[in-house]
Amino acid sequence: MRAYRVLLMSDEQIRQLRADAVTEEANLKHSDKEMRDRAWQAMGARQQRCNDLVYRTQNANECSRGIPLGLMYDTTGLTPSVDQVFEEALLGVCRFVKTKQDARINKCLPPAPN
Repeated sequence: MRAYRVLLMSDEQIRQLRADAVTEEANLKHSDKEMRDRAWQAMGARQQRCNDLVYRTQNANECSRGIPLGLMYDTTGLTPSVDQVFEEALLGVCRFVKTKQDARINKCLPPAPN
């Protein structure tokens, strides 16, 4: 399927897909970092409030929560790489076809011989 999809594209289209993949990967990493920074800031603000004995006593549920699991580990490697984004864009709908007929309809495979 991949080879046929590449065959249908011009050199410029492939280069553009790769450039778009680089941009998309940078955007994904940036948004992941922003989300983590906001979460850490919210946790820091909560911790500041919970350092006060009166607040901690009145809001035991809020102050007894730990660090969310997603923030405890370095998940920067979980965002898709440039190659993964490129392959997804290259294959497009072909990633989801289940049958040869669907693949041919969606131009994932060449037409059936007569």
